[in-house]
Amino acid sequence: MHIDVAQAQGAVVGATGSIGRACSLLLSEQVANIILLGNAQHPTSSRNRLNSLFKDIFAYARERLEKGEESGLAGWLKIVTEGLSSRHDDIKAQQLWEVYNQGKLTQEWVKA
Repeated sequence: MHIDVAQAQGAVVGATGSIGRACSLLLSEQVANIILLGNAQHPTSSRNRLNSLFKDIFAYARERLEKGEESGLAGWLKIVTEGLSSRHDDIKAQQLWEVYNQGKLTQEWVKA
């Protein structure tokens, strides 16, 4: 079975644990569309850890992109940032571009 990882969707069950976190970061090197699953029995702790992991994955993707690596989430980030930087007439796009350049990208901005 051949899977094109550039087009694949990945999921990490237990992403809030140390092994799950490491797997999530490694998966982000190859896959841009990742579902992170925490522990439903500890919703508050899990939500906090998932938010932290989200920030770490984005920081890692940005770091990889700055080194010229364009696979996985870094490749998606390149496409998005190039699109944002070229939309001079769109105020929301320019705000997001500024937030990204300041290193202050949050889940709220990504969902918007």
